[in-house]
Amino acid sequence: MSELLSQLKSELEETRRAALERAAGTQDEALVRAMLAHVMNPAVSDSERQFAAECLAKCSHAEIETALLPLLKSDQAVVRTLAAIGLGGQSSSAVVVGLIQSLTDAVNTVRNWAERSLLGQVAAVREHGIAELLKLLGHPVPLSRSPAARILGLTQDARVLQSLIRMAEADPEWLPRMAAVRALGDHGSGESVELLRRLLTSDAKNRVRAAAAEAIGKLRPADAESLLRTALETDADAGVQKSAGEALRALGFEVDEINDGGWE
Repeated sequence: MSELLSQLKSELEETRRAALERAAGTQDEALVRAMLAHVMNPAVSDSERQFAAECLAKCSHAEIETALLPLLKSDQAVVRTLAAIGLGGQSSSAVVVGLIQSLTDAVNTVRNWAERSLLGQVAAVREHGIAELLKLLGHPVPLSRSPAARILGLTQDARVLQSLIRMAEADPEWLPRMAAVRALGDHGSGESVELLRRLLTSDAKNRVRAAAAEAIGKLRPADAESLLRTALETDADAGVQKSAGEALRALGFEVDEINDGGWE
């Protein structure tokens, strides 16, 4: 451990990065503190600080929560981002709730890393974060509603199903609708299949219809092949055709050709 501590103070970035990589996952308190110091050192490049935070996220240690959780409220976006990254290995109620609150951050990078950290600890989210995420489904900003839906779907918790169904059917913005549709596929409940059938053919947004094809492929209803072949053959959008074809192939059905066109 003393060797790694020494290498973290090296003047050579390559040596420091190698030491951080070797220290990832450590439970040694001195190393954890040194890695935390590295993350918060403004004299180090932002990319190296991020790498240190990613290595720190592989550790589970109380020192990390104590140091980084308050920094989710920093007035500096880079600090909030580093905190959201570094907390990825902590699973307490306070950390889960803090990261969920960061899904409303004004900065995309903070939201994206908070989402990524939450996706890495779905069991903790299921235990501590369902209520907070359900609240976010009503957030006025689509870029906050969408990750909340994605994460809720992966919990496969029965408490979230009806909220996801309502969002997939009625959200006024296509991005949250798409996220909710995909979440229904991840959730795994057959109760959403009737809605997905309708969305596959009737939603005005091509990406929502494509997400419905993906979700139907995951849920595998008895009429999955018929639904997906109809979408493949009749939907005018190349992206929807591609999603339907890929879902059919994933289910083991033969598909002659998948249109690889881009999104409109």
